[in-house]
Amino acid sequence: MDYNSTAKQLFLSYEKFFDNKITHRQFKHCQYIAMIEKHLNGNFFNTKIIGKSFEGREIYTLRCGKTKNKKVLIWSQMHGNEPTATLALADIFNFLSSSNDSTQEIRNTILNNLNICFVPMLNPDGAERFDRRNAQGIDLNRDATKLVAPESNLLMNLWNEVKPQVALNLHDQELYYTAGAGGCQTAMAFLSPAYNTSREENNVRHTAMHLIGQTANSLHQFIPGRIGRYSDEYTPNSFGDTFTRLGTSSILIESGAMADDNERTLTRKLNFVAILNILLCYAEHKGETNTNYYYQIPLNVKDNAYDLKITNLTVKSQQGNYTIDIGIRRHKINIEDFTDYYTNYRIENIGDLTGFSGIKNYDAQGCIFDGNYNELYITRAADFNIINQKGQKISVFNLI
Repeated sequence: MDYNSTAKQLFLSYEKFFDNKITHRQFKHCQYIAMIEKHLNGNFFNTKIIGKSFEGREIYTLRCGKTKNKKVLIWSQMHGNEPTATLALADIFNFLSSSNDSTQEIRNTILNNLNICFVPMLNPDGAERFDRRNAQGIDLNRDATKLVAPESNLLMNLWNEVKPQVALNLHDQELYYTAGAGGCQTAMAFLSPAYNTSREENNVRHTAMHLIGQTANSLHQFIPGRIGRYSDEYTPNSFGDTFTRLGTSSILIESGAMADDNERTLTRKLNFVAILNILLCYAEHKGETNTNYYYQIPLNVKDNAYDLKITNLTVKSQQGNYTIDIGIRRHKINIEDFTDYYTNYRIENIGDLTGFSGIKNYDAQGCIFDGNYNELYITRAADFNIINQKGQKISVFNLI
């Protein structure tokens, strides 16, 4: 198939499969189970409770597909505060269990040629607190060797049972990655993890690179310049690296964000397209590999962006005027029961911010900081004002 065309078809048809029961990022295990209950209790997926979390919450698998030859393992939200792909999986469950629409050929190709096992929420205790770690304080993605956490054991046992040829490890990343140094904010990032410290390549990695490259190339039509590639330093106690070492073509997918998309609704849609496109590409995969597209993806650069980047702002001081750039970032603060949050904004950096990106940008050429220069760094974003060339006061908070 033409994967650019199928990606566009999936993108345009997404609203048919979008599950609107949860549209915000912070939700609890019981809410998600209610969301996918029709699939857990329906006839399309083979569903099973494979065990419980440290605090006793049930962890499910949903399986589908008509072959035993090509097996895929997909798990989401092993970090409890990374839920975007978990919601996208609910949309994918709707897609796979539908029939007789314009996407039927895509669906048939996937289901006839793959056997897929989904774990839509591996860390329900972390989701309960909207926290990266599980209830023991363990980062599950650094527990692939010692297997201290019950959730880590469940995933490893599942890998031993399924013996997948391909595995998709679904995460969210922070807002402030860019696709290349000084590039745009990363909306989606990928990685074919290494299997040793030398970061050697073999057919296992090349298959993952091939699937990633084809999919990234297809996504480019929706988010040009916003796809990143993680550096592949070997992390022996993470699951992606471990499964690659054990012979599974592992693919890390990281959901980023876009301006004015705080709930990552667009990234949820991009996950829907990316995951299905990878499955489609693997369903048709005959063993050939092309890594060119993979290595054309710019590196995903961490901590390289601000919610608001102000440039060329003049500050008056007793020692003389000077011109600076300012970087402002948001900080999410959870309310007590972790059902919602509020946002504070802080000044994170002052000086020459050349090489950093702004999710939003404001050129303050000719503008003056309205305040005491001695208090510049501790000024709250909500209280940060500048005077423009017309003598008008502008609240920076309104620019974010």
